[in-house]
Amino acid sequence: RPRVAMTLKRRWTVMTIRNAQRNSGPTWFDGVLDVYVNHPVKVLVGVLVVMLSVSAGSVAGGFLTLADESQRGNVWAVPESRETTWLDAYSAAVNMADSSSAEPREREALLQGQQGRAPIALYYKADDGGVVTRPQVLQDICEYESLVYHSAMVQDHCQLDYSVDPPVCKLISPVAFFYGASGRANDGGTVDWSCPLLSEAFIAERRSELFVAVTGDVIDPVQVAIVDRSFVFGGEWMASRALYYLGLPGDLKPRLFDTPKEFNAAYAALWADILNPKVAALEDALFPITNPKMEYSLGRSAYQGEEDQFVGFRSARVRIFLHADDFAKMIDQDFAFAIGAVIVVWAYMCFHLSSVFQASVALVQIMCSVPVTALLYKGVFQIDFFSSVHILSVYLVIGVGADDVFVLSDSWKYTGMDMPPIGGSYSNLELRKRMSIAYHRAVVTVFSTSFTTAMAFISCSVNKVMPMRTFGWFAAICIVVNYILMLLVTPATILVHQRYFHRRHFCCWRVPRDSFLATSGIVPAPDPDGGDVPQRPGLVMRALVDYYQPALLYKVKGVKIVAVIVVAVLTGVAIQGAVFTSQLTPPTGPEDWFPATHMLSDLVNFEFNTYYDPSPSDFVLLTFFWGVGDLDRSAFNTYWRRDTPGDVSFAPGLDLSNPEQQQSLLNFCERLRTVKCTLAACQTKSAGTLALEMEGSVGCFLEDMQHLYNGTLPTGADFDQAIKDFRNTARPSLPTQKVSKASWPEHIGVVDGVLKYVAVTVRTSVYYNSATGELLPLRDWLADDVGAPVGDADGLLESTKFHGSGSLQRARLNMELVDGFLSGCLISGAVALLVLMAATLNWIVGLLATAAVASVVVNVLGFCRSVMDWDLGISEAVAGMIVLGYSVDYVVHLAHMYCEGGKQSYHTRDRRVQFAIRNMGTIIFAGAVTTMGASSVLFFCFMVFFFKMGVLMATTIGFSFLFSFGFFMAALAVVGPEGDQGSLLAFFRRPATEVVPVTEEPVKA
Repeated sequence: RPRVAMTLKRRWTVMTIRNAQRNSGPTWFDGVLDVYVNHPVKVLVGVLVVMLSVSAGSVAGGFLTLADESQRGNVWAVPESRETTWLDAYSAAVNMADSSSAEPREREALLQGQQGRAPIALYYKADDGGVVTRPQVLQDICEYESLVYHSAMVQDHCQLDYSVDPPVCKLISPVAFFYGASGRANDGGTVDWSCPLLSEAFIAERRSELFVAVTGDVIDPVQVAIVDRSFVFGGEWMASRALYYLGLPGDLKPRLFDTPKEFNAAYAALWADILNPKVAALEDALFPITNPKMEYSLGRSAYQGEEDQFVGFRSARVRIFLHADDFAKMIDQDFAFAIGAVIVVWAYMCFHLSSVFQASVALVQIMCSVPVTALLYKGVFQIDFFSSVHILSVYLVIGVGADDVFVLSDSWKYTGMDMPPIGGSYSNLELRKRMSIAYHRAVVTVFSTSFTTAMAFISCSVNKVMPMRTFGWFAAICIVVNYILMLLVTPATILVHQRYFHRRHFCCWRVPRDSFLATSGIVPAPDPDGGDVPQRPGLVMRALVDYYQPALLYKVKGVKIVAVIVVAVLTGVAIQGAVFTSQLTPPTGPEDWFPATHMLSDLVNFEFNTYYDPSPSDFVLLTFFWGVGDLDRSAFNTYWRRDTPGDVSFAPGLDLSNPEQQQSLLNFCERLRTVKCTLAACQTKSAGTLALEMEGSVGCFLEDMQHLYNGTLPTGADFDQAIKDFRNTARPSLPTQKVSKASWPEHIGVVDGVLKYVAVTVRTSVYYNSATGELLPLRDWLADDVGAPVGDADGLLESTKFHGSGSLQRARLNMELVDGFLSGCLISGAVALLVLMAATLNWIVGLLATAAVASVVVNVLGFCRSVMDWDLGISEAVAGMIVLGYSVDYVVHLAHMYCEGGKQSYHTRDRRVQFAIRNMGTIIFAGAVTTMGASSVLFFCFMVFFFKMGVLMATTIGFSFLFSFGFFMAALAVVGPEGDQGSLLAFFRRPATEVVPVTEEPVKA
């Protein structure tokens, strides 16, 4: 029987001879390699100049500029969904409506904060946890709020209340209630801002008046806004709040602009140029006076309070909501953490490569992958969307790029052991031979991993959510670009280092040629004639070779008991991971973007649980409309949704001059008030109705018009003019404006002088941030029951459509993220199987490798459910795409090397397992360290999204390392193919031959 335990030198000699026999003449690759070997400095400088020039051009050309999503519309919406189509159709119809003389006056229309919330909100409680209505606490609250009221932000831009003359700023505050002359919480015009210390008797009198106002048969919606639940139900007033509203300038109306894009640009300019500087000035006044002081620091926002999310101010505690740029400030800071990831990776590359020069050039090459990709992505493929999500590819390409460099550089070191220099230094011919062998070996291995990773991201193409889809495309291009740049730059870097810096101290650690194995993953076999290799392997390799590998191959009565146990245990781990993965659902609550101590975190639940009258904006506003037809999206641009929502048509059949249609609409409005809602999404306190139990919860223009005409609506031709007059002159009541956002010029759709559509609104008892599992049943119920025609002979209600001001879109988005992710998993799994089959040309290895990759994915997702208690939201779906990409790398490396062992005359599975572990052990370990190092930096980020990304990336690397060396290697040790078993080439070429058992001594380190 042939001896297969040949020395490394003999193996590589045989392979070199075979390659030479196969390629009898010079090829184009030989010519290119000659240029690299003969002129390495010129090649390296030339490639770097071109690469850096392209990268600089990409940056200068704005290809890396983040898209301003506020100017593009809701790019996260699913454009072909019913929720999005109906909302876009209604918005397009509103934009076509004629102007009205009843449009808001100067600073009368509300300038929306986040989710329609008041742009400035102050929440108060006592510092000692006691009652908030004590003289000293109220005085401190007054003095604190005085800074807000007298700020330029409020005085110049407050929403004006035209119910008094002259108009005054709209606000709701306990200071106005206690320090104002009228005892009204919205009376800001008569407040004594000198803030004297009030008497106990005066406070008690005002408290008694307020208790009657908020507990009587008719609840005052203004007064009730400042009290908490404990005051209404127990008489103890423990918390209060102040709300300040800002108004739109009179010249900033959508109808005054030709396109929505122009209005949005003007609106954004208002904030950027005028309001944000005034917000900053207000922050400068408020931040230093609290205890602890509110200030920004590394990884911490100024709006992060103490454990209760409050900060102290004398005897009071304050929680602040400002429509500030806090999100943008902190996300910019988090992106700066990418620099830390780069430093961590560079430091380990210096250690592993034993060269500062090689590590630095490799890092430049890796980082240039991103701008080069952006140039191709935007300039060539014309994908006009690059957002903060795409920046995450930096963390991805750092790990993958470092791994690619390690494979080629360690392959180069491997050839150095087989081909020592003749005469003390390498000739050009010897360098050419070494590089040819190393290059051909690395290019196949790296191609397999790069292709499978890229295809995992390409699977995002099935996702209907545009940012997710484009992120997959960008990441896939980035992986391919990095692979090409590695093939161009790294060989030249290695040759320059070998020729000029190999023994220099200023750029390298002094590592003797024969001891590079301290950091390399390549360990040669001993000479079969007794000659031992003098090199001492590194710690990682010693652990793998001296302990793990013998244990894996240890037999008890012919059974590799350790390998069997490892496979059994990890199979059980994979099964439990699959069980927990099956329990992943769309989010059961709002997406967490801020840390738990941030003042904006979980603000909706805080308001609902604390105050008797939660802000109406915390609940879903439904708009039902009729007369709006189909939406033509032939000119739709998915990257600029706001500019191209589509062309709307108007449905025939709307004729409110008909008494029967009038009655149908009036019946529908009444039904909105009384219809019962038993779904989990509805949060009504007593009546159990869909409508929120609050005055003005239903905005129905026809009811107001009927009241104006003393109960009898005009019909026929009289109605046409009457509805136009009503639209131009009438205004909804203040509670109706406040709660249901009623606007008659918007709800009465007169287009070119003809009534084309009508709408009514209802503020529901459904949380705006309700879980997807609650909103989707609500959507179906609204379509099947509430919006269904009831006794409508003229068919008005047959065309009922509705939208939820974005809440139903968000629910559909969450569901689409789950569906898209699962579809991507199936597609990428199938692609990974095909690629693994093609890379290994062995169906047994391919199936085992695919099982290992699948185990990694289900364990990472199961970890999200079982350990972190996360749902499958936006953060997890984005991270899941990266999980798919990272999960294949290490398994592909080992699978390829296991099959490579067969080409090197290793016919038994034991020797192939040894060969794979010895040749890829520390390469995989080095890749894991670099990626773990890059992801660990994300642990310190402010945004919860980036923290989740770091956890999931680190978890993916951990499970990939575990299942590649654990499950996959153990499975190959037990049932791995020997000889031609499972070979696809052997299957198609000739019948499989019987494997002749051979006796081989284990390879020693």
